[in-house]
Amino acid sequence: ATRFTDNDVLDVAAKAYCESPADAEDQYGPIADWDVGEITSMRTLFCAYSDSFGPCSASCSSFNGNISKWDTGKVTDMGYLFSSCSSFTSDLGQWDTGKVT
Repeated sequence: ATRFTDNDVLDVAAKAYCESPADAEDQYGPIADWDVGEITSMRTLFCAYSDSFGPCSASCSSFNGNISKWDTGKVTDMGYLFSSCSSFTSDLGQWDTGKVT
């Protein structure tokens, strides 16, 4: 699996996954296995809202990837993370959001 240490690189990968999950997984491995333990911002990562919140992608509206085991312990910003992601149903109850402000 890919280890992400740069917020912007993760953002590119997430938007690529929204566009084509198969192609993104060919490049980065299964999304469930992405190592995001060093990431500090997930702002707008899977945002599908129209242009108001910056780098959103309309294709993310159908995102429903299994990211339940992602290590989010260092993340401080999850603003608009799933904005307008109408298909998302994964259980994120295991996520550590203690540093999110």
